[in-house]
Amino acid sequence: MANGIEEQVESLFSDREQWESFLELREQKDALRNAWWQGFRAKMNRHFIVDNKADGWGYISWGVWDYKWYLAESGADSLCVWCREWYGGYIFHLWVNQTLFDGVKITNLLQGTKYTPILSAFERIDSIGSNNEKLIENGNFSFGAPDDGNLNLDKLAWYAHYQPEAFLSQISRKIDRFRKDPEVSALLAEINRETKKQ
Repeated sequence: MANGIEEQVESLFSDREQWESFLELREQKDALRNAWWQGFRAKMNRHFIVDNKADGWGYISWGVWDYKWYLAESGADSLCVWCREWYGGYIFHLWVNQTLFDGVKITNLLQGTKYTPILSAFERIDSIGSNNEKLIENGNFSFGAPDDGNLNLDKLAWYAHYQPEAFLSQISRKIDRFRKDPEVSALLAEINRETKKQ
């Protein structure tokens, strides 16, 4: 351990009870994180079900931190936008159920210039998936912290609890670039129609 860390540990845990309290709290980290996310989910649901609807778009949430927006005419398994945990990170991405839609054809269509507005609706694209996940923006949220733009699920939990309006505002801004842009919505609808399996 570096000297600085050893000094911090010495100052924080010089008392055995402080160390044991830390260990106990560490064991509860996931439960606390999940509770904070559940509280945020209630705010998200109110925002997207009551306060900020978009014509032609549906919204569902489930579990602890999963939120999905989809074109109502195409259904929740079509090419849609999903915010969720993915390998410890928190992603905003295009997703499709390849059992019902031709995922290979979707990937090919998204590479054409006609569908550039869909790609441009992302603030950034961190990776391109080859399975159900098509375009992925990972951890791209900003709160004036040193690790802005690269926040994982655990770090975002703090903002979900202590700065929920700032967090919700960023998610809303991201999704509204899809839901409230007629061109992007029309292109997504076109892709879904062209790639739906019979």
